[in-house]
Amino acid sequence: MGKYSSLGDVGAVIPASLMSSIDPFVSTVRTLGVMDCPVATLCGLIRSNPATGSGRIHSLVRRRRTAGVRHEFILLRVSIPTMTDMWIRLERSARTRAGSPVASLSQSNFPTNDTCKVSEKDSSLLTDDVSFIAAIVEFGTPPSLDNLERLLRIISEESKIYNVLKENCWFYATIIQDVLAKWCDGILQGTLSHLKFGWEARDRIHARRDEVMNLAGGA
Repeated sequence: MGKYSSLGDVGAVIPASLMSSIDPFVSTVRTLGVMDCPVATLCGLIRSNPATGSGRIHSLVRRRRTAGVRHEFILLRVSIPTMTDMWIRLERSARTRAGSPVASLSQSNFPTNDTCKVSEKDSSLLTDDVSFIAAIVEFGTPPSLDNLERLLRIISEESKIYNVLKENCWFYATIIQDVLAKWCDGILQGTLSHLKFGWEARDRIHARRDEVMNLAGGA
């Protein structure tokens, strides 16, 4: 496994040495081995690099932990012109204060903490979890990373507060699965569950379909 490193908090600055290549996204992933960063940083890399934005998502897997908190996350298999297949893990947690008791999660609202990990090996993104596959989506017309970037940005705009009974990790994983499967000719294996979580935010996100699909619905 490659070196595991983090790019820090929202708005993290990518080192100049990593931004000098034709495709800084590829350079960053290959240099770090596993890129660990806020979703906002991933979106910035996609927006700033046409080659990355033209990449395609070939499959989506929603996974669920088998022990402890039943956390769910998304694993995407992606290809871009300047790189072989790679994998992106997307997930949500609460941005809690240091020392906050875990029990308070069920009673409070917190800012969302949407993060991602990217690697050329899917096994590198599953080292800290014992999880099983809850659903798989294969795409007849693979959505682009530009589509993904717009979707993640819209989710961040429409869903800013983490609540364990509303806009939680299940909400985050299933809204990504739901949108991409419905709007990009996805073939679903498994179930699309937890749709009552954060239903108001879901409606707002679905209402912005044209933005995700670049106006006319073309991927």
